[in-house]
Amino acid sequence: MRSDVADGEGGKQGRPGFFATVSAVLGAFIGIRKRSAYERDAAQFKAKHLIVAGVIGGIIFVVSIAMLARFVISQAAQ
Repeated sequence: MRSDVADGEGGKQGRPGFFATVSAVLGAFIGIRKRSAYERDAAQFKAKHLIVAGVIGGIIFVVSIAMLARFVISQAAQ
């Protein structure tokens, strides 16, 4: 078994999937990641995938805040 493909948890093989990447990015956004989880993620994930997920997450966050602000302002104006 190749060491670059084997995952130490549960004997699962392959690179982390989409939901694992999203989970790592959301945990980083919220700030609830343990240092050990951060170090494990740094070894597992490709930087390109984390950057893309982070940029998409940031855009979704900014658009959500803008939409919430518009909604609150429209409700206050009535």
